This record gives sequence, C-alpha cells and structure tokens, in this order.
Amino acid sequence: MTTDSTVPPSAAYAMVRPPGLPTVYVEGLHQLMVGFPNSRLTLYSSSERDLGNPAQETRHLACELVLPTSSLIEMAQIILKSLQDNKALLQTAKTEWIGKLDALTNSIQTPESPNAG
Repeated sequence: MTTDSTVPPSAAYAMVRPPGLPTVYVEGLHQLMVGFPNSRLTLYSSSERDLGNPAQETRHLACELVLPTSSLIEMAQIILKSLQDNKALLQTAKTEWIGKLDALTNSIQTPESPNAG
C-alpha cells in the first residue's frame, strides 16, 4: 500500500472528480519549459524507433500541462517525497515483477515439430 504524500498533514479539503474527466496515460516527459509565472510540460504516450536510423525516435504527444511555476516546484517536491517514502515498496514490487517475468520466460518452450518422432 502506498502512502499519500500529496496531502500535507494539516490540510483538510475534499476533492471532487467530475464525471467524464479524462485519464491520460503518458510514458514520459518530452519537454519541460520553466518560466515565470508559468511552466509547460509536454508529455508523450508512446514512441517509435526508426528501423533505418535507431537513433531517431518519434514521440506521440499525449498532452501539454501548463501550470504556475510555483505549483511545478511543489509537485516536484511531492513526487520526490513520495518516491522516498515508498522506496522499499518499489524495490519489493520490482523484485516480485522480475521474478514473475523470469518464471514466465523460463517456461517458454519451442513447439514440437509435427514431423518429429
């Protein structure tokens, strides 16, 4: 179970999720522009490598997030604190996931040839 590091101990507020609010999946940060008073994060959802030029990557942008720079700093602090608070949990989950993947890949067998035998 993760801890909720996003809520300061003294904060008391309610959060409402409007119906139809989209969830956007992203794989990474493409660009970060820090400015005053606002900053912009450009996030991507998938990327493709060019087979002819493996160094070339095409990223499919998922969304742009524009927010006050003060909120960006606060968000960065919250993310870092949450990662630190959940470091042991992340390491345990990683170990379990690698173990499951190893078991699955070790169970892969070559199909028997219909002419064998």
